[in-house]
Amino acid sequence: MELKGDPELPPSGITVANVKIGRVVWSLSEISDCYDVSINGLSLGPEGTVDYVPEEYVAEGESAEAFADAGSWNAIIGRVKPGDRVILKFPRSPQRDLFAWHVKDQGGVPVVAGD
Repeated sequence: MELKGDPELPPSGITVANVKIGRVVWSLSEISDCYDVSINGLSLGPEGTVDYVPEEYVAEGESAEAFADAGSWNAIIGRVKPGDRVILKFPRSPQRDLFAWHVKDQGGVPVVAGD
């Protein structure tokens, strides 16, 4: 499954609910240019036996650069799966924008808090 919106007019308020997909280990491959995506009750694997539960991570600190220098960013981005939300609570900077890009590249949903 892929959710791809138009970057100039991204859809929002998308809900995927109570979907069972069999004979697949991983089916949610990409979410891009879509906002406020909710995934509830998605089951994957043979006969829908593996429940997919999106995770939410919070990346915060004095700056995105200090967060990266401490190795904290690598700990988060290595665990992000498609559909997971990563809340970025840093002042605006090129590093924060790079973090958001990495989240999207992993299929996650970056949420920038407090500009």
